[in-house]
Amino acid sequence: MQDLINSCSPRITWIPGKGKSHVWSSFSLVKVDDQIQDFAVCTECKMAIVWKSKDGTNSLRKHVCENQLPKRMKLSNLMYGSAQTSSFCDSYPREILEGTVNVYKLSKEEVQRMVDEASDRISLTPGKGKSEVWMTFSILEVDGKQMDLALCNQCNLVVTWKSKDGTNGLRKHVCKQERLLQAVGNFSKYPAKPPIRAPELEEAAAIMCGTDLRPLDIIKGQGFLNFI
Repeated sequence: MQDLINSCSPRITWIPGKGKSHVWSSFSLVKVDDQIQDFAVCTECKMAIVWKSKDGTNSLRKHVCENQLPKRMKLSNLMYGSAQTSSFCDSYPREILEGTVNVYKLSKEEVQRMVDEASDRISLTPGKGKSEVWMTFSILEVDGKQMDLALCNQCNLVVTWKSKDGTNGLRKHVCKQERLLQAVGNFSKYPAKPPIRAPELEEAAAIMCGTDLRPLDIIKGQGFLNFI
């Protein structure tokens, strides 16, 4: 089994671990010729470990990974690094290369980058609850898995959010786009200067003629009448 994994054999396929244990964020199940095996593979060091569903995750917890790099650094290398920074071959499981298995280990900055690049791994769901805050926020999902993050629908900024904390964190978000729209709205509320009516304009023109000693015929010309 280990030889097949090390050689990146096309006979090998991978599936995410079953269960809610956080241990499965570091392991994948193995299929050989489309048949599930009694093995799990560490996503960090690619070591195959004997595993049976009836035994739970005890054997996986005992595994001491030879790769001592932090998971987040490893994940960053897999997502953004060059071939020289990664020891994984091209045919290594897509789920691991694209971070699906370790999706909960993604930092807010990494998710923000995915949002900015319009990654197809990002999806949005409406906020849960009756608060008006959810009119301007959506819950973020990566690879279909809900994150402890929300996205401002106006400025596309990723904000930390946990359901147990309610919407307090979201209320503190100062949206630049919203402030701009509010400023434009306030500007449009200023009352417009009322238009000058024709009689008032004619009277003002007559006073002008008297003050400047100009003939009143000026305000009787067709040009002036068209003006008022």
